[in-house]
Amino acid sequence: MNHVNPYTNAAWKDEPTIAIWECFNEQYYGFILIPADFEKKYPEEAAFFRKRWSEFLQKKYAGKPDSALPEALRGGKLAHPPLPFQIRSLRQDYNEFCYECIRETHRFYLTTCRSFGYRGLVANNPTSSLFYSRAIWTELPMVDSHNYYAHPSNLLNRGSKCISDSSVAEQTPAFRGLNNQRLYGFPMWVGEYNHCFWNPYQHELPLAFTAYAALNGYSGLMIHSDTVELERPYNLIRNFEVSDSPVARAGEFLAAMLFRRGDVKTSPHRVVLAIPANYQKGIPGEQSKLALLTGFATAHPGLPRFAEIPEPDAPHLMLTPSGKPMQVTMHRLYAKYTDAADSNFSWPKILQELKQRKILPHDNISDPARGVFQSDTGEITLRAKEKLIKVVTEKTEAVSLTAHTKERLGILEVKDSSVDALIGLTAIDNVPLRNSRRMVLIFSTQMANNGMHLEGDRETLVNIGETRGLMQTGRVSLSAELSGRKYLCYPLNINGTRRTPIPVPVNNGRLELTLDTSELPEGPTPFFELVAQ
Repeated sequence: MNHVNPYTNAAWKDEPTIAIWECFNEQYYGFILIPADFEKKYPEEAAFFRKRWSEFLQKKYAGKPDSALPEALRGGKLAHPPLPFQIRSLRQDYNEFCYECIRETHRFYLTTCRSFGYRGLVANNPTSSLFYSRAIWTELPMVDSHNYYAHPSNLLNRGSKCISDSSVAEQTPAFRGLNNQRLYGFPMWVGEYNHCFWNPYQHELPLAFTAYAALNGYSGLMIHSDTVELERPYNLIRNFEVSDSPVARAGEFLAAMLFRRGDVKTSPHRVVLAIPANYQKGIPGEQSKLALLTGFATAHPGLPRFAEIPEPDAPHLMLTPSGKPMQVTMHRLYAKYTDAADSNFSWPKILQELKQRKILPHDNISDPARGVFQSDTGEITLRAKEKLIKVVTEKTEAVSLTAHTKERLGILEVKDSSVDALIGLTAIDNVPLRNSRRMVLIFSTQMANNGMHLEGDRETLVNIGETRGLMQTGRVSLSAELSGRKYLCYPLNINGTRRTPIPVPVNNGRLELTLDTSELPEGPTPFFELVAQ
């Protein structure tokens, strides 16, 4: 870290372009993936683990009678306790043990980074378990979290499964699962996220994830992965990579407008879920959906807050956990979040309180029983049963919808789309859309590889294919209420270069455009540039 950057003449420890020091990527898997034959496969590590586990229990239960011990430790077993995995009576003890181990690790990381002069942000990304969040609350200055929707079970290998569900229909479980780890008043950084190939709704990502990250005031996002490749060694569409996929590129382009440019407003409100010290379950799924309405975070008021984090303003509403937690299934490569059936949480009651406190305006159309969620800013509306989500801002309007669905946004109206798609319009001259002279239209569908084979469930991979990816073509009809100018529409290659322009009719001040990407002379593309004449 004393190495000097020759371009800035700053040591790495002082280099302002180093935003975050992440100490150990996804280190939590060390606990989650301990195998059943742990002691046989890793005898030295197992001996160390057993020693620390025993020391923890000896300290916790010192001087207590046998009857006060968990069942698995009675009858003299405290002296040589069993390993805690899959022993129900030791679950609480194991959670506390993990929490203390993680706190110790975080303190070591922070102390080490500070010892060589690095004063910036230090992170160690958590998983869904509350003890990880608690260990950040007390020991580190920020949250770094990862999550994916439709993560393939075995990457690009034969038999790998990638679910074919819609994130919007499921009310954005990947975003909500990640947002459950957000801590009130702490910077929130997402070091990995994606909506993965070969899920057919991959185009939903910028609306079903990035727009909500903006609403909730995240500090930064970094998609996984490979947004730019100077060489293309694979020449096919892969699970996560952006550079080879027009659909993923379109999502990142739109995300830059919604999040980085700031087109989506951050909610002016904060609803905080206060986690009691003795609460051991996960974040309730219904309460996690508050992040689709307003700014939502968790807090641990019974624990000391990390000293370097300033105390934030009082939240607009403080809640305690109510309802059934989201179910988290941990796989070798990822975590999957699903909602449990929950009749214990009253949406009518919480909506009434949100409106009484003026967190939601009285004309907010949210109706969670029908799967409808509208943000307090009015800019984001999700209608789960229709698999529809739309974002309407001053400079960008976009909607993800199913085939042959009509939808009016603000100035943009989608009259028809022959396929499921994301359709968006954004002003790239950084003025309101209505007055823009230069815009980009997005028509993003789905991808496949040439020669790719799936089983009949359209989820299980047989063959990933061998040559360049294929983009689904489609026909879209739309209109936009602009300032009466005439426009040319340039289909764009995915490197941004223009193709032969298409004239665009304007009738009574409304731009009218129909595109069929199967008929484009140079092949399909998700990008179209509209330029005023």
